[in-house]
Amino acid sequence: MPEGDTIAYAANRMRPVLEGQVPDAIETPQRRHAMDRWPERLSGRAVTAVDTHGKHLFLRFEGDLVLHSHLGMSGVWGVYGPGRRWGRSRSRAWLVVRRGATEVVEFDGPVLELVTAGRVRFDQRLAALGPDVLADEFRASQFPARLRAD
Repeated sequence: MPEGDTIAYAANRMRPVLEGQVPDAIETPQRRHAMDRWPERLSGRAVTAVDTHGKHLFLRFEGDLVLHSHLGMSGVWGVYGPGRRWGRSRSRAWLVVRRGATEVVEFDGPVLELVTAGRVRFDQRLAALGPDVLADEFRASQFPARLRAD
């Protein structure tokens, strides 16, 4: 099962490829997303940020649109440079974001949704998580008091 540090590592690999860039192509190979029209909705929009909160990963696009991912027990993100083979078969890819010759691919994650930034801010599932210990703004000095309060 991917843990928070695994998600943070994936985000760190994605940032240099995607942040501040307009993807050349976005594909949603899985049928479950065929009617969502994400490639059309995100076309021409730059990725403004790649960030995480615990095991959740967010690709933030211009226009306050956010691709939210949670990998559950079986999902994985991969970043593949020119000529590199994917770690899993193409049939298991849920999302492919291409920039230049590099592909950022999500495989098998049970949660992949395109939402507004407002929905992310007010999502009760995320609010219940508390502070992200891997975030820059996390204050270790506050951790014991928060733990006791819980």
